[in-house]
Amino acid sequence: MFSVISKKKLVKKLIRDLIKVCELYEEDSLMVDKYRIMKINVVAYIITVYGSAACFIFEGIRKTYDGSHFVTVVTYYPSFENDSLLAIITRITTTIVLLIMLLTMIINVDCFALANLIIFKYKFITLRDYFEKLRDDFDKLFESGNYGLAAEKLAQGLKEGIVMHKELIRISKEIDKAFGTVLALQVCQSSGSAVSLLLQIALSDDLTFVARMKLYFFVVALFFLLGLFLCNAGDITYQASLLSDSIFYCGWNLCPSQYPQRTRQNIGKLVLQACAQSQRPIVMKAFKMLELTYGTFLLVVRSTYSVFALFYAQDQ
Repeated sequence: MFSVISKKKLVKKLIRDLIKVCELYEEDSLMVDKYRIMKINVVAYIITVYGSAACFIFEGIRKTYDGSHFVTVVTYYPSFENDSLLAIITRITTTIVLLIMLLTMIINVDCFALANLIIFKYKFITLRDYFEKLRDDFDKLFESGNYGLAAEKLAQGLKEGIVMHKELIRISKEIDKAFGTVLALQVCQSSGSAVSLLLQIALSDDLTFVARMKLYFFVVALFFLLGLFLCNAGDITYQASLLSDSIFYCGWNLCPSQYPQRTRQNIGKLVLQACAQSQRPIVMKAFKMLELTYGTFLLVVRSTYSVFALFYAQDQ
């Protein structure tokens, strides 16, 4: 949370820039789809996290009925033997604080960073649609016989598209600065915590059903958030990789031979520059080292299981 708060000015500027780029060419249907994807991601994550928290509470209630204490969070005070009214109030209060902290974490950090990744991904989809529409407009003017106007609008459109693409490349670096710490720590947290939780499940013989569900939910929540981050970041790389085809097939090769050669060459150079720029893969990174891709997600999952299997085999 503090890693985001400490970069408040950077985050504000990032959001302003993210809203402005490609704003004039955003389609309503695409924005509806973007909102739907964001809502599905956020709601699914909240359900997973609070499902885990609910199992912690149910396990605490079960312990109470079994003659023990209502415990969900391990704290310095009260001690396990303390059964006073103040101790009971403290245990319940810490549980409420936990639920509030989870909500703060979900909304202010995890979902905030996730929403920016999804918005950034849809900016590339918007830019790709822009180049495809540029081809449609060129074809209409070309078929009507307005060859000069078609070539002129194509050149202007290419220049504007190249500027928007450069802005998106710059914003990708700003996202890394603003949320790189959150994304990197999430990878470490998910893998490390998952190993300890899986070992607890495997090595404990007397876990109740609710206790097992508590641990399962926790593991799923960790990997689910990791998947949301890495897969949405991987989608950014994928959508950015599709730009080169949309730029190349914008219709530049159909510019009539009777049109001034210098102008045709300028359009060709613009296309060449834009294609070369778009073929450099935009890969989101954490700490400028850890690539946020589908492959990284699979690697973390496999590595986590490998570490768990190693510890479990040694214990056996």
